[in-house]
Amino acid sequence: MTALVAAASSTVVAACSSNAGFGGAPPYPGAPNPTPYQGGATPFGGGSPGPTDQPDTPLSVDSASARFAYDAYAADPVKAPRLVEVTFALNNSNETPMPIADLAIAADKGTPTHVKLSLQALPNQDTVETLVAIAGPKDPSKTKQLALTFGDGKGAMLALDTIDFPTAADPVITPLDSKRPAGGLSIDDVAVTSITAPGSGLHYDVTFSATNSSKNDISIATFIITPPTNDTDKVASPAKVAVPIKIPARTEMAAISVVMPYSGKSKTLPSGKYEVDASDGKSTIAQTSGPLL
Repeated sequence: MTALVAAASSTVVAACSSNAGFGGAPPYPGAPNPTPYQGGATPFGGGSPGPTDQPDTPLSVDSASARFAYDAYAADPVKAPRLVEVTFALNNSNETPMPIADLAIAADKGTPTHVKLSLQALPNQDTVETLVAIAGPKDPSKTKQLALTFGDGKGAMLALDTIDFPTAADPVITPLDSKRPAGGLSIDDVAVTSITAPGSGLHYDVTFSATNSSKNDISIATFIITPPTNDTDKVASPAKVAVPIKIPARTEMAAISVVMPYSGKSKTLPSGKYEVDASDGKSTIAQTSGPLL
């Protein structure tokens, strides 16, 4: 853990997590075992390319990536293992729609974790960009890649891809340009996205960055995240997540992600602005908001 992130005190977000992570049912029947290095090349360069057993599939992965996220379920999100978020979109170049009901995610050559999906790949277009989160492998430092296998839920394999495993688990702090005007603390670039994550009920991912343009170090004790109200939930329920971060003077923090449970009674996430407040433990020191994408 970087020195820029202190040990968390506690979080008032409480729920039972299923701890869904790497493990579970074997890959699809007839599918090749997930291999961390596909495409015929050796993993670290050098040597001769070998044959590839990558099969033809009816769908292709248009884009996919992985990143770490803090788990708001955890009593101590800083000390708890990070969740692994996978973002993807699929392309259907066929003339018929195809349902995608399952995503198997395997760390290197490990046993995959299966995530239930409810997507429809329409003809000759991309699916919406989709975000899922699972518990990370036992030793993230030794994990190199993730193998993604998409299926129809009935045993048919629809698409395969391999992506790099994320490396930066802690906030990345970089100096500000000397020409940047002096100011204070700001929370920037808030993005809120629906996500399939461990635990029951609805979840959403909140991603944001922060900038300290002042001449003094600033310490954040907690972030308070408040969803908008809707017709079902007349009063929004703020959630306080203890992720203590010290942002040195004249620096900026790269984007971090937090997976949040939705505590309202609505069966869908409310649209509108989700508010993100930064607190020093006594008062709000920065505030902003962002829409549900």
